[in-house]
Amino acid sequence: MDAMRQAIDKLTTQLLRFILPVTALILPLFFLPLTTEFFVVNKNLVIFIAGSLALLAWLVRNITRRRIHLSLTPAAIPLLLLSIVYLISAFIQSPSPYLALTGRTAIIIALTALYIGVTSSQKNKLVINLTFAALIVSAGLASLLSLYSYLGLSAALSAPAWLTGKTFNVIGGPIPFLTFVAPLIPVSLYLALTAGRWLTKAVLLFTTLLLTAAALGQISLILPASGNQLFILPIAAGWSIAVDIFKNARTALLGTGPETFLSAFTRLKPANLNQGALWDTRFTSSSNEFFTVLTTVGLLGAFFWLLAFIRSIRLGLAQISARKTAPDLIAGLILVTTSLLANFAIPANPALLGLTFIGLALLSLSLKLHTDLVQDISLNLTAVSLSDTGNYTDVPETKTTGFQLLPWLTAIVLLPLLGYFWFVAGRAYAADLATYKALSTINTNATESYNQQIQAYTLDPYNPYYRINFAQTSLALANTIASRKDLTDQDKSNITQLVQQAIREAKNATALDPANVLTWENLANTYRQLINFAEGASDWAIASYNQAISLDPNNPRLHLELGGLFFALKDYDSAGKLYERAIELKPNWANSHYNLAQIMKLKKDNPRALDQLRAVLQLLDTSSEDYKKVQTEIEELSQQARAAQTGQTGLEPTSPAPLPSITPKVSLPEEAAPNLP
Repeated sequence: MDAMRQAIDKLTTQLLRFILPVTALILPLFFLPLTTEFFVVNKNLVIFIAGSLALLAWLVRNITRRRIHLSLTPAAIPLLLLSIVYLISAFIQSPSPYLALTGRTAIIIALTALYIGVTSSQKNKLVINLTFAALIVSAGLASLLSLYSYLGLSAALSAPAWLTGKTFNVIGGPIPFLTFVAPLIPVSLYLALTAGRWLTKAVLLFTTLLLTAAALGQISLILPASGNQLFILPIAAGWSIAVDIFKNARTALLGTGPETFLSAFTRLKPANLNQGALWDTRFTSSSNEFFTVLTTVGLLGAFFWLLAFIRSIRLGLAQISARKTAPDLIAGLILVTTSLLANFAIPANPALLGLTFIGLALLSLSLKLHTDLVQDISLNLTAVSLSDTGNYTDVPETKTTGFQLLPWLTAIVLLPLLGYFWFVAGRAYAADLATYKALSTINTNATESYNQQIQAYTLDPYNPYYRINFAQTSLALANTIASRKDLTDQDKSNITQLVQQAIREAKNATALDPANVLTWENLANTYRQLINFAEGASDWAIASYNQAISLDPNNPRLHLELGGLFFALKDYDSAGKLYERAIELKPNWANSHYNLAQIMKLKKDNPRALDQLRAVLQLLDTSSEDYKKVQTEIEELSQQARAAQTGQTGLEPTSPAPLPSITPKVSLPEEAAPNLP
């Protein structure tokens, strides 16, 4: 029995020894073109697997050693408390706990499990050296591949467009690449300068040059002259949104909830953001990782997040001051510092998050190996059988048997939770695979795409985005059938069923994530397309648009779209007010000025109509067809000629094509109405 226990202990210790370097090697390189997002989804999968294996190995190792062994490294307690804050915020603050728990919360817990499992079980230089080597090798391979694409060599390949573009790299694009490679450049250079062997020094110097060249290439792809737009929320806007959560004590402490930055952004977006190129962009993360943490998990989350870095860096610097350093300790300190700077520079991605926690683990392992600053503690709870003394007030003297409870209790609590997580995560990954198949076949095999979307939301029923996709597909199919000539009774029945299905799934999306403007916008567009088809659709569309506007009040496009709906319903006063509000929010948008001009023309207010049309001219390209069209309208209006009005214009954003008119209109059941908060 003891031999078996020792064998299991050795196996789990070996697993924990190699899991950190293996993760460091695989994480930046792994992607699969089989999911809706090739890079993020699959790199998150690597993190989940690594964290789960580390947790499992640590639990089994504790059982074999009959105690819970924990190293009090500088980041251990802060990371554990950060994970707890994420859990509490997910349940208390997030309107969709499912999305919160399976998103960033799961990533933070998995990386914390990886950190705790490795730092509490290892005290040898092999892990440190292998992990640094794995990081540099993976960064070097990623750099070679990125240079291959950057130099245009991949363009000759007979491959999909995404694989042959200059911006392609295995980490996931220029920004993710820079967040992983840039922090490793000074690490590689330092290790090269301190290497004892000339061969090692030469290899590391070459790798440093390779990483630098690749990083410079990726930087050139995001400069303004490159023509590639950088979709990162400006610092001022990110700070404004973060500060806004302090107005409420609960959100100040716990934030708005993990995975809720999109809702916080739309609700709190500064109006001056509408004046720039990113005015119609909705962000799912803030300007940098620190602002995202502060906004979504509040002051508590931001405090423990910072504390993990500060304690680690402070202890590392103390060793440098005391001249008690080793090259691996300084390299770990450099990596933690540079990854912290990266987290303050831009939003985090899986590669940066993984690098950050790996850096913290490396610095902690070096402190544990070279100093006496890291304490190891053993926790235990023993059940014993005592000899019968005959008097319960006497102190027992003899212990006959003992059973170590705490390691087993910990495993009994955590293993079912881990199993349930993988049940949910496995189905979510399968749903993502099905969604990718649906998107791939939507233009070639509509039936297969339809079936794959059903499978996706069946596998992952709490994901609102699958409901949105299915609602839009159902409505598109209804539109296709409705466009046929000489509709049969069966066709009409199918159209009605598809319409009801579209409404049902669009409403389900709003129920799953009621604070998400995308769900309400989709529901509003769904009703809008049914105005000519179903009784009451216009009122429901207006109600849904108003709810969307309440969640995204500074969005001029939503005001313009609702104004267009009122315009189609010939409620010109309401349409005019919404167009005026759109102009207030974004004065440099031609569409809102043009549409307001049409309202003024209908009201015979020609001076105001001319003012708006002249404003449009100032905003249009002089060589465009729209410019010539507006010039003609101005000339005609100046001569008091009455311009023909046909409704929607080329200047206004296009909306999905509505279903054809049916007489009499279909009467939808009461449950088709929106469920407003």
